[in-house]
Amino acid sequence: MDVVEEYQSTLVLVAVAVGLAAGQIDGVAPVADRIILPFLMVMLFAAFVGVPLSSLREAFGNRRVAGSSLLVNFVWSPLLALTLSTGFDSRRRR
Repeated sequence: MDVVEEYQSTLVLVAVAVGLAAGQIDGVAPVADRIILPFLMVMLFAAFVGVPLSSLREAFGNRRVAGSSLLVNFVWSPLLALTLSTGFDSRRRR
């Protein structure tokens, strides 16, 4: 395991924190709208490039793990994103 893989979660958390902090600066939003998608694509590609496609059938055979993954990705994560976005959305503040 190389250094990037070892600290991948920490690097993503730091990137999120930097993005949230930068988003509070006037003038960043128009630029961020254009660069978020390419950076997200690169980050996701880097995360999934190490997953061997031949083992996907075996991974989805474990229903408990697959169900937990689906729950986290499609229920918990959107709820967390909504909660965080309402807390950091400057248009909602009075």
